Amino acid sequence: MSNADLEAGIPLLTEMVAPAAPVFNAPPVSTPPALPIAPIAATIDTRQLELDITERVLQQLMLEVDSQLEPRMRDSLGEVLDAAVTVLAAEIRQTLQMTLADVVSAAVAQELEQHRFEKTKNDADLF
Repeated sequence: MSNADLEAGIPLLTEMVAPAAPVFNAPPVSTPPALPIAPIAATIDTRQLELDITERVLQQLMLEVDSQLEPRMRDSLGEVLDAAVTVLAAEIRQTLQMTLADVVSAAVAQELEQHRFEKTKNDADLF
């Protein structure tokens, strides 16, 4: 058997697919008349359209930036702020200690001076 004999029994695609008969007889669809393009284009304010689109895109971008940036900033700044608070607390503690030492020293000196003055006055009254 040759290839030509084998292929003779295989139907062609055009033989198998018959043109489909219409299911119903519908009247042909009429297309609406074309609208003039110039008046529609003239009514569109391209500058305003550009501004509107720009504003919407910026709003959407800022929402995305906010949602992405805040957690990253919080993570990054958390460690930095902790270190800064530790340093500030140490500096405040040191400054407060020096200030309190000065205030207490001045108060003790004033109290001792007051006590000496009263003792000197009492001793002078005795003579």
